[in-house]
Amino acid sequence: MTRIFLQVMSATAGLLFFLSTDASYVFSQEAAGNSPGIIFRRIPAGEFSMGYNHSGGYEELLVAFPRSITPRDTAGDERPRHRVRISQPFEMSIHEVTVHQFRVFCNETGYRTTAEINGEGIVGFAPITAAETLQTGKRHLFARRPEFLWQSPGFEQTDSHPVVGVSWNDATAFCRWLSQKESVTCRLPTEAEWEYACRAGTETWFNFGNSFRNEIQRHANIADLTLEKLHPELAMRQWLIDFHVDPEDHFAFTAPTGSFEPNRWELYDMHGNVWEWCQDSYRDDSYQGRIEADNPTIDPLNTKSQDELDDWQVIRGGSWCNGPILCRSGTRGFFAAGDASCYIGFRIVREIDSQ
Repeated sequence: MTRIFLQVMSATAGLLFFLSTDASYVFSQEAAGNSPGIIFRRIPAGEFSMGYNHSGGYEELLVAFPRSITPRDTAGDERPRHRVRISQPFEMSIHEVTVHQFRVFCNETGYRTTAEINGEGIVGFAPITAAETLQTGKRHLFARRPEFLWQSPGFEQTDSHPVVGVSWNDATAFCRWLSQKESVTCRLPTEAEWEYACRAGTETWFNFGNSFRNEIQRHANIADLTLEKLHPELAMRQWLIDFHVDPEDHFAFTAPTGSFEPNRWELYDMHGNVWEWCQDSYRDDSYQGRIEADNPTIDPLNTKSQDELDDWQVIRGGSWCNGPILCRSGTRGFFAAGDASCYIGFRIVREIDSQ
């Protein structure tokens, strides 16, 4: 499982975005009438440019993100830059699905997650002590154990925290349940929908701008000074933190949903907190064949996995244990569909009836 985590940690790239919708559109439509209490925002149809549009690779990211020491990456999986059209408006949950909301689903249906069924548990937070590190010469922060489940990921969570430890299969089961219950199609967002909604009309590294030092803590729960104080080297191995100057986000692990400022479309935690499952299967060449032209790619959805032996699915947004460079709007990550981790959760899309 460590192999998969490192692959996720190294999947970075940039993206240039523009919106071709009416700037006066008011994003006020919401609904919390469903039994789990999920609130949705209406996202309009529109077009944007998707993909890494700069000439350089990882070295260029290091210039844009000074003092970052995240492992090597070439941003190759986000090329070429291409136009995408989201042809239909949709509704997206303003928060990641919470522990409470997932518990409602499990209690009502008797659902057991993949990790509960196979008895192996999820990839949970399990740092070894400094003494153990000295004795073994090894240092690890995450491990799979039977006791690690969505109810107990290795750190404390309340009902208002985003649920973690759910596989892509578990997340899609939740969507099927809610669809049947509410007689409307609920599903995971496509990768294109997710980024379109995250950016909310911006063209910058983050939906709040390009600058992140002393700023990102107002918008996202990431690996920063709060986590570094509790678990030394976890944040510092990704980017250099100034203990005397840098602010804190005040959450070492997950934060209750909605704890930070939303983007301009009133969506919360699109950067950091937990990685979010998307509908797409992951391929590092997903964007190949798409071009920047007058005819955009319409509603792209990749259903063919990178490897026949591993059913990899796209995850987006970065998490509480990642530095800023991995929490950008354009960052792509991946994880096995049947697996689960303490740094992955999900949010959902509700389709709008076109009739």
